Amino acid sequence: MSLKKEGMLWDHFRFVPFLVGLAFGFVAIVRRKPDETERVPKWPHPTTVNQYVYRDRNGLCFQFQSEEVNCDQVKETLKDYPYES
Repeated sequence: MSLKKEGMLWDHFRFVPFLVGLAFGFVAIVRRKPDETERVPKWPHPTTVNQYVYRDRNGLCFQFQSEEVNCDQVKETLKDYPYES
């Protein structure tokens, strides 16, 4: 390839619009507000079940109650619940 063919790409490159786009992208990233708080999900555990109040995606607050049961005795009442995603 000759130098003339390699330089054809640079004939279409405009330095000023490139810098304007680069500056705009940088400003947009810097000014983007992060989430108010970083959310860390806390899943219920039998030892901490009464310490937390949970909020779902609809804004409803709820709390869990813990009760120890024998799984063999209540096997027919157990249900599968889909994950909330």
